[in-house]
Amino acid sequence: VIVQLREEFRRWGYREVATATLEYLDTLVHGAGPSMQDQLFKIVDSGGELLALRPDMTLPIARMAATRLLPGAATPLRLAYVAPVFRGQEGGGGKSREFTQAGVELLGDGGLDADAEVIALAAECLRRVRVTNAVVNVGHLGFLDDLLSGLGAEEVEEIRVRLYRKEFAGIE
Repeated sequence: VIVQLREEFRRWGYREVATATLEYLDTLVHGAGPSMQDQLFKIVDSGGELLALRPDMTLPIARMAATRLLPGAATPLRLAYVAPVFRGQEGGGGKSREFTQAGVELLGDGGLDADAEVIALAAECLRRVRVTNAVVNVGHLGFLDDLLSGLGAEEVEEIRVRLYRKEFAGIE
């Protein structure tokens, strides 16, 4: 499956990149919110800095793009990744704490065509690896921010955490 995904990403013009497995804890918490901390595997390096194993690829890819790839690059930038991520899962259920995450990021083009491209690529990848009855969920951070704008910071954080965990029943 991983070979097929990598081939499809390349066919669509996405370049595979690799990021660090360890990130500064502050970077992850700033990007994902403080409630993410209970899902992270944390370590202290020899200099006393708090680090964490990456829980997903979005923040490391965004950091890499912002600091090394986007300055001076022609956009849009098409990046792909296939890498292990690590999460402290709640309550067992046979869930692995380490699993492979594969995906793409299309940076520097905020238009509808870019959104359609990524959705079409996701659908094609599912078809290619013979996933049947797949459901593709599409969200938009701007829509969510507008929807939550009248709530307090604690409520917004709780809803974001529940959305991240796909705990839809807990959101009224």
